[in-house]
Amino acid sequence: MNENQTSSNWKTNYNLDKIDTAVQGLKDHIQHIEKVANAHTGKVMPVNSADFTQNIITNIDYYNSRKLDDEGELKNISWRSTYNNRPLEDYNETVKVATSHVTYWFNKACAINALNEEALANNVKILENIKMMMTNLGIPETYVEYRYKTKRSRYMTEFRESAGWVKDVNRCIKRTDGFALFEKAYQRQLERIEEWATKKRKELFEVERAKASEQHQREQVMKRAVIIARYDVPQESQADDCLLLAILDKNKYLKLAYKLLCIRNDFDSGYKYAKYAIDEFEEVTKTDVEIVRDINDCIEQWDGDGRIFRDTTWSYDRIFTLVQDEQLYTDYTVLRKIVLDMD
Repeated sequence: MNENQTSSNWKTNYNLDKIDTAVQGLKDHIQHIEKVANAHTGKVMPVNSADFTQNIITNIDYYNSRKLDDEGELKNISWRSTYNNRPLEDYNETVKVATSHVTYWFNKACAINALNEEALANNVKILENIKMMMTNLGIPETYVEYRYKTKRSRYMTEFRESAGWVKDVNRCIKRTDGFALFEKAYQRQLERIEEWATKKRKELFEVERAKASEQHQREQVMKRAVIIARYDVPQESQADDCLLLAILDKNKYLKLAYKLLCIRNDFDSGYKYAKYAIDEFEEVTKTDVEIVRDINDCIEQWDGDGRIFRDTTWSYDRIFTLVQDEQLYTDYTVLRKIVLDMD
């Protein structure tokens, strides 16, 4: 055997060894892939949807004419009409129905999601194994295409697309049941219900305040009517200010005390009300003389502060006590609240 044959045989043996090594490596790799692929159940498991977002009614007013049955279904309050809404003061019942309705579907979603846990974990594992196998085989998840973005484009644009097998796997193997999405929708619905309830509370408050104001006005009218009838006030004197003057003219102490009180509540007018009242005041008793003297002293000492008539010896509060006619004083008090709103 010559030298050339020896060299040729050596090269042949070397190449065969390399081939054997490569084949054995490929066999080992295939066995590894098979081992990994067999780690799952071997079959894609079905996953039931836990997303009931379509059952959420975002218009909370819809619940205003509905009630909830034991099966979680909404029924009309009355068979006569679908627009037989609850009165505003029963808005809490509507809140209860709306909350119970969305909670019913959320509880159902929670139950389905719990049953889906095994299937979801299995399907995720299958997908991971498929991707591992395709990667090991050198099959990419994406590919690149070049095409014109529009008909008027001058140059082609690179677009990276998902491989066909990736799209098929994503379509056939479910890895989510939609529970996370529905949970967010559930929380938002609870917020929406609370916003609706807050709005209705404000509306109810305004309605009740309007009713109270209307009732108050009716009561005031009735009280004025009683006073007019009691003192036989002529029609031309039935205006608010004239009616008050008519009551004050019934008692000189009442009139004087009222004028002094006006100064206490309004310093800007000075002491003129006191001056006019004293000029009209008829002195009959010693008490009357003391009152006139005391008020005149206050006028002489006037410094712009009406509280002087509150703190003097014969203050307006003390003069009011000289009104012996209790009914007259009561009527004056009522009329003062109606006309002047001083309390």
